[in-house]
Amino acid sequence: MANCAFTLTGPGGFSKTLTAPETIANLAKGEYTLTETAVKGYAPLSVTFSVDESGYVVANHPDGSPIENNNCIFAANKVTAINRSQISVDKQDIADSAELAGATIKITRTDGSLNADVLEVKRGETSLTKADSLEDNADYGKYTQTSDTITFVSDGKNKTDIIGLPDGEYIMEEVAAPDGYNKVSTSFTFTIKNGQVTQTSAVSEEYDVSDNEIVMKDSIKENGFC
Repeated sequence: MANCAFTLTGPGGFSKTLTAPETIANLAKGEYTLTETAVKGYAPLSVTFSVDESGYVVANHPDGSPIENNNCIFAANKVTAINRSQISVDKQDIADSAELAGATIKITRTDGSLNADVLEVKRGETSLTKADSLEDNADYGKYTQTSDTITFVSDGKNKTDIIGLPDGEYIMEEVAAPDGYNKVSTSFTFTIKNGQVTQTSAVSEEYDVSDNEIVMKDSIKENGFC
């Protein structure tokens, strides 16, 4: 993405505002932090890297293996920032907007695959753990992923952030509803383009969309008596 704005800070009070792509010469040895000015639809980007005594970016660990970072690619004379889209999914009671735990939600890309190397699922500052399967509808701290799907369970406290979905077409569906609730009757389709979510399914009271935040709403089951 061209013309993105960054602030680079480093040793000795060094601070410089940048507009990518940009070249900086003669950086002193030390640790630097590159922070991007917020870009709508994308996850915040701040990355720390080191410059050695020769003025080159440290791109490898002492054993020679590359330093990996979801937000950047490091090379000897280059730092490439990677912008990753960020969408948020919230699960609520349709009547009072209370947060609901125990909903199993699946998001599928319908026109291609996902890039596992940059994907991340978080709640606040806590990253969920990628697992082979979800044990039950209380397995809040894990998610599963295939070549084109991500599945997770709502925890009733926080929205779930999915970071790194590529531009494309998607469908979101509730696989299992929380105990005592009806499963939503419709799926939600949307596109991501330049990091921005656009709803493509028909308007439904079961979903609200604001920018990149999607709220899925369940109705409580009614007891029947004879």
